[in-house]
Amino acid sequence: MTELNTYVLSFYVLSALGVNASALTLGVNDSAPTFGVNDSTLTLVVNDSSLTLGVNASALTLGLNDSALTLGVNDPALTPGVNDSALTLGLNDSALTLGVNDPALTLVVNDSAPTLGVNDLALTLGVNNSALTLGVNDSALTLGVNDSALTLGINDSALTLGINDSALTLSINDSALTLAINDSALTLGVNDSALTLGVNDSSYSRYK
Repeated sequence: MTELNTYVLSFYVLSALGVNASALTLGVNDSAPTFGVNDSTLTLVVNDSSLTLGVNASALTLGLNDSALTLGVNDPALTPGVNDSALTLGLNDSALTLGVNDPALTLVVNDSAPTLGVNDLALTLGVNNSALTLGVNDSALTLGVNDSALTLGINDSALTLGINDSALTLSINDSALTLAINDSALTLGVNDSALTLGVNDSSYSRYK
C-alpha cells in the first residue's frame, strides 16, 4: 500500500469514529467494526485477548464461544471499571477483578480465582470452586457441591452451605447460618449451648 493510500485509509477510519469515541483497540481477525456517536453496543470477534472498560460502562456479557460483546474462549484477563452494572463470565475465564460497588457477579464452572471488593452485593459460585474470600459487608453467599474453604469477615449477613463443605469459620457478628443436606436442621444465634452437625461436615468454629 502506498503512503498516500495509507493516509487516505487512516483518515477514513478516523472519520468513521464519531464524536467522543475516545479509544478503540482491536485484535486479530476483527471484521469491520463501525462506531458512531455514543454507540451503546460493541461487538468484537473471537481471539480478542483483552478488553478494558472505563467509568460507567453499563453492561458486559461473556458467554461460551463469546457470542455477544465478544471475547474469545480462554481469554486470560478482564478488568471492569467503576460502576459496571453487570458481568457474566463463561467457562474457563481465568481471572476477574472487581472494583468498589460492582453490583453483581456470577461465576460458572472452573472460574479459578474470584476477588471481591467492599460492598459487593451478591456472589454465587458453581461446582468445584476451590477458595473464596469475602470482605466487609458482603450481603449474601451461596456455595454449591464440594466447595473446599470459606472465610467470612465482619457483618456477613447470611451463609448457606451445600453437600460436603469441608471447613467453615465465622467471625464477629455473623447473623445466620443454615446447613443444607445431611445437616440436622441447625440455626445458630448468640450463646448457643449445643451444636450438632450432620454427615461429612469436617469442622466448625465460631468466635464471639
